[in-house]
Amino acid sequence: MKEFRDKVAVITGAASGIGRGLAERCAHEGMKVVLADIEEQPLTQTAHELQANGAAVLAVVTDVAKFSDVENLAQQGIRQLIGQETAHRTPTADCGGPPV
Repeated sequence: MKEFRDKVAVITGAASGIGRGLAERCAHEGMKVVLADIEEQPLTQTAHELQANGAAVLAVVTDVAKFSDVENLAQQGIRQLIGQETAHRTPTADCGGPPV
C-alpha cells in the first residue's frame, strides 16, 4: 500500500458528498488537505471538523468555473502547505488512485 502521510491533496467539492468523504479519508491517511468549495459555511464546518481531529487543513472558497478562483486556490495551497503533490477532482478520484 502506498504511503500518503504528509502528501498534499487538493479536493474540489469538499464541503459535502463525495468531496467531503474524500477529504475525510485523505486526512485519516495523514495527508495535508486543501479543501475547495463554493459554499463557504459548509466548507468552514468541514475544515473545523477535520482540524479538530488533527488534520492539516486549508479551506479556500472556490468557484471552479472561474479561472481566477482556481488560480487563487493553487497559489494559496502552494504558499500555505508548501507544494502541491497530489491534485484530486471529484467524483473520479480517491486517495488510492493517480491524480486526475
